[in-house]
Amino acid sequence: MRDHLPNPEAGTPIAPFPPATSVVHVGPHKTGTTAVQASMHAARERLGEHGVRLPSPKRNPVDEVREGVGSNPRDPARPAWSRLVAQFAENDDRVDVVSSEFFADADDRACRRVVSDLGGPQAHVLITLRPLAKIMPSQWQQHVQSGMHTPYEEWLAELLRPDTDDRASAIFWHRHRHDAFVERWTAAADPERVTVLVVDDSKPERLLRDFEAMLGLPEGTLRNEKNATNRSLTAGETEAIRRTAAAFEQRQWPKELFREYIRYGVVPRIKTNRKPGPGEAKIATPAWALDRAAEIGAEMADRIAASGVRVIGDLGVLRGDDIKAAEPGEPLIDPEATVQAIVACMNVAMKHYDATAPRPEAEPEPGGARDSLLRIVTQRARGRLSRNRAKR
Repeated sequence: MRDHLPNPEAGTPIAPFPPATSVVHVGPHKTGTTAVQASMHAARERLGEHGVRLPSPKRNPVDEVREGVGSNPRDPARPAWSRLVAQFAENDDRVDVVSSEFFADADDRACRRVVSDLGGPQAHVLITLRPLAKIMPSQWQQHVQSGMHTPYEEWLAELLRPDTDDRASAIFWHRHRHDAFVERWTAAADPERVTVLVVDDSKPERLLRDFEAMLGLPEGTLRNEKNATNRSLTAGETEAIRRTAAAFEQRQWPKELFREYIRYGVVPRIKTNRKPGPGEAKIATPAWALDRAAEIGAEMADRIAASGVRVIGDLGVLRGDDIKAAEPGEPLIDPEATVQAIVACMNVAMKHYDATAPRPEAEPEPGGARDSLLRIVTQRARGRLSRNRAKR
């Protein structure tokens, strides 16, 4: 085993994984996974120089993992998952690493399959955790970007209701009831082969430093890769998307159009082409929800502490006691965001618009050209969807 590397914040050294270990970073979502994946992907060559290998050529092998955990079994034979398993089988004495938050969707059976297929007794599960109070607004915002239009407080009320039977809430707690999450993976890999890394947002630089220590890498090997598309939307930007989603549903427009125009058109463009001002309101979680999240966080921290897994960082962070309720600001939308949204929609529309289509000889009525373009785009989108369904 390589020498222990220092972990100044914790005051004790972090033991790096021994050679021939298969490290499976299973998330869950919204716990710094994107930052870790981007930094490791960019440092592939440097990692290799220190005996660390990323078997998958992808930054995040989403399709392979979703097949492996059964959340998207395209083929009972799981060909994509089999390719990832084969890549892991090529290991010798290096430390192999794969990171994907989509491992978090695994049930008990899938957890055992993942551990067995990706190293068996050599597999080590790595879990990153953040306080619920940090995860809730991020997860709600992600749902809004995907087309949900439930207001935040209404969503929170359902999520935190003890007897909720809401499907979206069930998915959230499968991923973020962290004590049960740890127990699920511990049952598959044994406590000795599970590490919990607590992500402290007050010390954002520690996430990559701790990963370096666990992988036996010199400090500075992993660098924060700036990615504007991963920033959070402001309260105003999110509200604009939420109301757009409500308008889509009211008009019964196809969900596929929302994904094409808004989720993969408007949202990325706003994130990359607009920098929010320092005074713009963020999504504000009410005090009652923070209090309930702190109670749940304390319960989870106690159970994780008693689980026997290795813990890096302070489990007390999961309580979120230092997270204070903020007064919700006016969710104003900057005119620049509106401009970028319109440009994004036009970019998508022009991909489908046939510039050679005959023009009407008569002068169109006001709004006629706009309506004609929308009708053409919608008809073509529906045509593509029909053809795609026919192929299935």
